[in-house]
Amino acid sequence: MEARKQAIELVDRLLNEDKVASLLVWLTKTYSKETYHHLVNVAEITAEILIRRGCREYELYEVTKGALLHDIGKISVPKNILNTPNCLTADEMFIMKNHPVEGLLYLIKMDEVFSDSYVSNIVKDIVYMHHERRDGSGYPEGVDDIPWYVELVSAVDAYEAMRAARCYGKAKSHEEAIETLRKDNYEDVYISDIKSLVETHMEKIISFAKSATLEDLFILYDIFGYEFSINDGELNGAQRLES
Repeated sequence: MEARKQAIELVDRLLNEDKVASLLVWLTKTYSKETYHHLVNVAEITAEILIRRGCREYELYEVTKGALLHDIGKISVPKNILNTPNCLTADEMFIMKNHPVEGLLYLIKMDEVFSDSYVSNIVKDIVYMHHERRDGSGYPEGVDDIPWYVELVSAVDAYEAMRAARCYGKAKSHEEAIETLRKDNYEDVYISDIKSLVETHMEKIISFAKSATLEDLFILYDIFGYEFSINDGELNGAQRLES
């Protein structure tokens, strides 16, 4: 679990010590708690994958920061569109699809306000390009030349969104989410990273939970966001809960 601990510590450091990240994530949290939790989850998963891969310190920090900020442009989306349980109209979809552009504009403004806290091109690329796709079908520009770190965050973003219960649909299982990533032609290496990471955690958690006390189970929920139930010494289930 050392990589997970390091990932959480890095995200906490960004939230508490990085001027740009702390301000923009705070604004997001006040506007949409659902989006805030999504940002933190995506950042932690991304950081843990990079740590397990032995990523260099600079790239680890900047890619994790980009993951933490990737959806900040959604604070420009009216809440009735952001939270609708219905299919979006063409006009509403246009507004929603503009959130990467708005996110980049926020970062440019941060550069102007905090002259001592330069926002890297890695972070800007992730915020602006996380909905671009290798086949050119993405947005906002429909480009097909996408940096590796954008593809990684895009895959984690899609996976985490599918695993969370949202106003517009119920959560998918781990297996369903992985299969959807494959069907949507996300990069195989990042699908494998996500699959391995999640399944390794689940194996360790379930093995531990079978002999855990009630206090242990509460600790597991606090750390991992999973709820466990034990009956006659057997694990009944482990389910991800979203705040």
